[in-house]
Amino acid sequence: MAQEATNLQYQASATPAFVSWHSTRGSGEGHQFFLPIEGITKFAVGSAVSAEAGVKTGYIASSNQSPSTHGTVSSPTDTTTHLQFAYEGFESVQPFVTFDMNLPTGKATLRGREKYAVMDRDLVFQTRFGEGWNFNPGIGVTIPFGQSLVATLAVGYNFRGSYVPDGDTGLRYKPGDQTVVTAGLQYLSEDWLLSVTGILTRETTSELAGIEFFRPGTSFAILGRGAYKWDAQHATTASLYFNNTNKNAVLDFFTGALLPEEDNSNSALTIGRLSHQYDVSSRWGVFGAVELLYRDDNLYDEVSDLFIPAKTKATFEGGLVLKYSPAVTGNVSAGVFSLRQASTPYTGSQRYEGFIGRANLAVAF
Repeated sequence: MAQEATNLQYQASATPAFVSWHSTRGSGEGHQFFLPIEGITKFAVGSAVSAEAGVKTGYIASSNQSPSTHGTVSSPTDTTTHLQFAYEGFESVQPFVTFDMNLPTGKATLRGREKYAVMDRDLVFQTRFGEGWNFNPGIGVTIPFGQSLVATLAVGYNFRGSYVPDGDTGLRYKPGDQTVVTAGLQYLSEDWLLSVTGILTRETTSELAGIEFFRPGTSFAILGRGAYKWDAQHATTASLYFNNTNKNAVLDFFTGALLPEEDNSNSALTIGRLSHQYDVSSRWGVFGAVELLYRDDNLYDEVSDLFIPAKTKATFEGGLVLKYSPAVTGNVSAGVFSLRQASTPYTGSQRYEGFIGRANLAVAF
């Protein structure tokens, strides 16, 4: 049944996060500060159409302090906008349309030592500081099954603009456009929240200086989440994420054609997280969490230059949940992590340790 929204609803949030890491062999260290800021509003358009509009931007400071690869970047991030309209006049189905944009307000072009500020994606929050204009329209449908179960199916196409990533060469890079299909199922009851989401991504060929040179393989990701409220004070949340990407197609410099890789250079990724929250009072609570990451080695032979060994990462966090009022909430946490990269025939295993701190403040009005 359609529910008419009678008032505008606003929400703003800021989520600062800091991470620092170092190699246990003393050969590398770095840190990154990331501050996303987001605002969203919901309102009605007539009696049967609900709308949602949002904007997200931020700031990032990334510094690799390793002796031979020292580099620093401080910059605003790109700005993304979101617009969605949903028709709620039908009993059994709710169609919606979306339009998202990426505005290139970040630092897409890196020069000199700035390029060293791009660090391992498993050690820091962001590995990209900016890109070109993106336009991403989409359509979808939400289907309720009774009062507790909801299914969602959506498809979007991301038109990605060109930019110059390397300011020293000046070559313009045009990333491939993306088709993204999303399917999800959510169950909600008084004590349980269960959801599973699958995402299929296909990408067209990327160009560098007008030459087709790379096309990533089709990627499939699945995310499952579950939360159980034991009583008025205790709640446990668990999630499991898996991503796998097929073989890429790369430029053969002898023939000038794009050919599939001999083996798959992509590594499958699995992330599991378990957390428990205890509400001490109606105003505040505490929580603890453990997260395990495993990125397996790719399919090239260990003696190949294209071989990438497996990584294992364990993160332990704890913090406070703050509830100043129903409209003002937040949290703060701190944790440590350890990442180990397996050895190859030419190198020993690598180990990295680090600290991570996060906070969040959300205001609704």
